[in-house]
Amino acid sequence: MGNLLGAMYAAVFFMGAMNASSVQPVVAIERTIFYRERAAGMYSALPYAFGQVQSKDRAAYRHPFDKFHKKLVNRIFFSY
Repeated sequence: MGNLLGAMYAAVFFMGAMNASSVQPVVAIERTIFYRERAAGMYSALPYAFGQVQSKDRAAYRHPFDKFHKKLVNRIFFSY
């Protein structure tokens, strides 16, 4: 039991580290763009943060359509 829990802990820790290391280059590029545009006086930090939140909310808007598509595909391919 201890070995199983230790293996699960190591796997979860490894996956977290891998996900974090894959996100860091994207965040670094976005940060560079933000600093450049802010230095150019294009906008302040508040509209930039608002735009980031709005782009994330669009993914939540697609959720019902994705759910419908999954049900449709399951009904077509896995009907008995």
